[in-house]
Amino acid sequence: MSERFLNYIGGEWVEGGGDRRIASLNPADTRDVLGVAEDSTAADVDRAVAVAHEAFKSWRKVPAPVRGRIVAKAARLFEERAAEIGAVLTREEGKVSGEGQGEVRKCATIVEFVAGEARRFSGETIPSEMTDTFAYTVRCPLGVVGLITPWNFPVAIPAWKIAPAL
Repeated sequence: MSERFLNYIGGEWVEGGGDRRIASLNPADTRDVLGVAEDSTAADVDRAVAVAHEAFKSWRKVPAPVRGRIVAKAARLFEERAAEIGAVLTREEGKVSGEGQGEVRKCATIVEFVAGEARRFSGETIPSEMTDTFAYTVRCPLGVVGLITPWNFPVAIPAWKIAPAL
């Protein structure tokens, strides 16, 4: 029996609104079904975006160093699970084992770097037109983002986009 992958929305695993499921097959052995994913609908996406936008209201208030620690924990988890996730990539895409694990380790490196940026406060302070007043810039989380990423790097490229947005 294949694992069924549901949508994760609002802290819950939920079924998609589509009327079919999509099997993920091992390209080297199409009898090997890695799992079955939801055929999500536009309504599913709208719900996920609305819930994420609501969560962002509190997330954006979390201090940058605290957000950085959370992102750093994700980097450690990718590093700890590199062999396991790499094996899944081998089955899912046909990558050789070393490439799959290498992609996951690259992901961990990217995420670790981004986590460090949370403590690298930077911005510009410039004079204002008003007396005794300065204008300054502050880094803030972006909010809800959508990603289109290539199929052949399903871990590293999304991490490269998601981690900085957090």
